[in-house]
Amino acid sequence: MIQELLTNGAALMFGVLAFFLGTGAEPREEVSVTPPPMPALENWNPGVRPPTLEEVVYGLIRGAESAIPDAEEEPNAPTPVLPPVVFPSFPPVIPTAPVVIPPTEVDEPLPPVLEPSGDISTTNVLKGALVNIICSPAKGYNLRSTSGTGVLIGTKGVVVTVAHVGQYFLVTDYPEKNSGSCVIRTGSPAKNAYVAELIYISPSWIEENPTTIVTSNPKGTGEHDFAFLAITGNASGGPAPSSFPGLQLAPSGKEVSEEDDVSVGSYGAEFLTSSQVRSSLYPTITFGSIKEAFTFSRANNTTDIFAVNAGAAAQQGSSGGAVLNDDDQFLGLITTRTVKADLSLRDLQAITIDHLRRSFQADTGSNLDNFLRGNLSTLVTSFEDDAAELLDILDDSIE
Repeated sequence: MIQELLTNGAALMFGVLAFFLGTGAEPREEVSVTPPPMPALENWNPGVRPPTLEEVVYGLIRGAESAIPDAEEEPNAPTPVLPPVVFPSFPPVIPTAPVVIPPTEVDEPLPPVLEPSGDISTTNVLKGALVNIICSPAKGYNLRSTSGTGVLIGTKGVVVTVAHVGQYFLVTDYPEKNSGSCVIRTGSPAKNAYVAELIYISPSWIEENPTTIVTSNPKGTGEHDFAFLAITGNASGGPAPSSFPGLQLAPSGKEVSEEDDVSVGSYGAEFLTSSQVRSSLYPTITFGSIKEAFTFSRANNTTDIFAVNAGAAAQQGSSGGAVLNDDDQFLGLITTRTVKADLSLRDLQAITIDHLRRSFQADTGSNLDNFLRGNLSTLVTSFEDDAAELLDILDDSIE
């Protein structure tokens, strides 16, 4: 034991002597030394993640606080308190509409839901009048669920849409009464809002297009492609509102000219999955101008349908949407579209409100504007027999 103490004492003395002798030696070349790591928050586990900027700053401040010397080393002196740390305020992250990844065969990203160049008042008018229509027929009969667009007109709760969407209200009673269902949705994103009943669907269109409902990729000209619904109640079971934010139809004889400025609104759903349609479907509003106008009758030379370069609004699910003129009048009902991978190059076609008037007059002998002023409950009841006959036409195609 004594030997070990002597040995250790000798080593210590030699070390001290070597230190003092070394202070007069030539200076050594400086060697860069890695600085100590920055302090971080207490209990931070470096195996989990690196510290954030705020954590590093906070740790530095904590280190500075611990380095503050006591003024007089008083035993009971209070610990100096630093002012509270205020981190810089960064702009908040504002969630936008869900980012949709288009199918692989489409290499163009989905444009914004709302193009910023349009008039805000027109945008609000359109968004308030647009509805999404979801229909789910009975399963096992070669019938598909569908999502389309409709437009509120007037204040009573009348919705106009295309016949190739409206026909699904007929098949809610196939093969038996209430075998399927349809719901009217509103908002951004669209949510269940109302239930509705047919008050008219063009019999001419049903007779000329009986197999559209069972066709995977149906095509059409848009002629006679319209239907009217009456909102009859709240989707949750309560009564319908007493008033609705509907559009005003363009007056009879309203001119439709090339290069006229228009706004377009719809619930396009081409790039969404079925679950996204039910939870993340937003209205699309775009602005453009009329490219061309066409007629279904060379003999009468009437303006029946027109084309608009509508970009993102020209998607599947847009049928039944609205085209407004610069007076915010409902000028045309979206019926068909061109199919191009680049959405910015897509056109849509809309039948004019005057075409609806002429077609309705030819089939019923009545004035459309007067018809729409009628009592909605009476119109629903009056159309029940016609609906049953038109369902028989579709019945043959489904079977």
